[in-house]
Amino acid sequence: MGKVTVIAVALAPAIVLVPGQAATAAPQAAGTAASARVAAKSDRGSLRVVTQGVPSGRKAKVTVAGKKYRKKLPKAGKLRNLRPGTYRVWAAPIVVDGGTAAVADLPVRVKVRKKRKPVVLRLQYALIPKNDSYPPSPASGLEVVEQGLTSLSLRWQNGQAPDLQGVEVRRRQGSEPPAGLDEGRVVTVSRFATSVQDKDLRAHTTYSYSVFMVDTAGNASRPATVTTRTSGVALQLAAGTSHTCGLLEDTDAQGDLAALPVPDLLTCWGDNARGQVGKGGGPDSVVPADVALADVVQVTAGGDHTCARQSGGTLRCWGRNDYGQAGPGVGDITRPAQVSVSDVVDVAAGGEHTCAVLQTGQIRCWGRNDRGQLGVPASDPQRQPVVVPGIGNAVTVTAGYAHTCAVLESGQVRCWGANEHGQLGNNSTSDSADPVSPGSGAARSITAGVFHTCAVLVDQSLRCWGANDYGQIGDSTTTDRFAPVQIPVAGVREASAGAYHTCAVTNTGVARCWGRNSGGRLGDGTTTDRSSPTRVTGLAGVGEIAAGAHHTCAITSAGTFCWGSNANGQLGSGDAVSGVRPQPVYGL
Repeated sequence: MGKVTVIAVALAPAIVLVPGQAATAAPQAAGTAASARVAAKSDRGSLRVVTQGVPSGRKAKVTVAGKKYRKKLPKAGKLRNLRPGTYRVWAAPIVVDGGTAAVADLPVRVKVRKKRKPVVLRLQYALIPKNDSYPPSPASGLEVVEQGLTSLSLRWQNGQAPDLQGVEVRRRQGSEPPAGLDEGRVVTVSRFATSVQDKDLRAHTTYSYSVFMVDTAGNASRPATVTTRTSGVALQLAAGTSHTCGLLEDTDAQGDLAALPVPDLLTCWGDNARGQVGKGGGPDSVVPADVALADVVQVTAGGDHTCARQSGGTLRCWGRNDYGQAGPGVGDITRPAQVSVSDVVDVAAGGEHTCAVLQTGQIRCWGRNDRGQLGVPASDPQRQPVVVPGIGNAVTVTAGYAHTCAVLESGQVRCWGANEHGQLGNNSTSDSADPVSPGSGAARSITAGVFHTCAVLVDQSLRCWGANDYGQIGDSTTTDRFAPVQIPVAGVREASAGAYHTCAVTNTGVARCWGRNSGGRLGDGTTTDRSSPTRVTGLAGVGEIAAGAHHTCAITSAGTFCWGSNANGQLGSGDAVSGVRPQPVYGL
């Protein structure tokens, strides 16, 4: 094994250096204090440690300890001014390919005296080959204890081994944990750590970790693994029938991953039976799944399809496509596909049709058209975008199940399509392929449910019209309204119409919902329908809200929350359990 040789020689007598003179013995005239310092130095010794057999490219880590003394050996390999006495010296094993280089019979005890020369200690490393027959037991209880925007915290319990060297942690971006010590990136931890905070990561990015126990022979345990992701900051939400999408803030962390491409900033979760989550088919997603699409500035969710507008005005859609609502062709589209429109400034996905506002103020629509919802006479589905006649100055558009509405530059509202419940707001129940005016007053935004419509006016009041069988109009009745009526909510910043319910956010960050409440989609802790605005419980600082068919989601100062039906994972909470109160979306 190793060989240790201790050689002790005398130390040279102390000298004093006087400025401008050569080194001489300390003069008597220096006084009592100077004499004491000389005497003190003459009582000290030195220790030099020489390490041999160190693997190429590695460095020995030697520690020297005595009474009230502990120090790492410096690069020079020498410690000076040591008080005479016995010191313990040991060298940490070095794990290398093929085994472990170690010094046998450590620690070594060595005596330091007043000598003319330093004590020299030679430590010989020897390679101990790997022996995979008896690896250490693995770590247990590995779990994520905190998710941050650019950091993740883990903890675990260490495994056991008679000659345990310590713990090693490896990380890999993605959902596949490192299988061995030679895979992934090293996460620095102390020798026998049971927790770690990994920093300088990317926001909203998946990481997989493996924790290994390693013995002095270089044997590694089976990895304890966990896959998690850093959190993200949602800027925009869209809710469909049973799926949800979020547009996230571009948080580019600096660190060891800074050279990688910027991660996708669009994420979707929930029902994926028609590919509406955009991950290429497969099962429903109970947590947010990234969509392979960059430079997204707007997302909208329809019945079972989704569309995203990119910064250059390009539009891509995916999901259910039996009427061409997601693009050309007749089959479902499971990944984003470009639609043949350009210079898009706003987009809305309806039940089975889609409409876009172009930079010119023109509106083009495509998909199902059995009720004139595309703005042209009722016809077979239109799989290519068609121009809505009579509108050339639109700024925003919304799409319900089978009707469409737009806000013009003047603030006037125009609607067309199905009207059996008065959802066009023109005091009629007759369908109209021609845009009609509901006379709501000057509006700044508009939103459409299955059979009802609401507009936020420039004076921050809210007007709604259409079906009211569940109280979704919010005027304390269940009577359909064929023309706009004012809703008793003041200072409305935005509103979102779901299938049979409506939600609004005020300037104070308060969220209120009303209408159908099966599954708890109103978020008031009950499943009772409400015909007047009711405050969502447990939310503060609400910035944006999105109402789907059976659920609702909101962005708040504390993160993103969803509530209501969760049969397809549309709440993004990691399971399929519905909630009558807001619950956090995983990773947001």
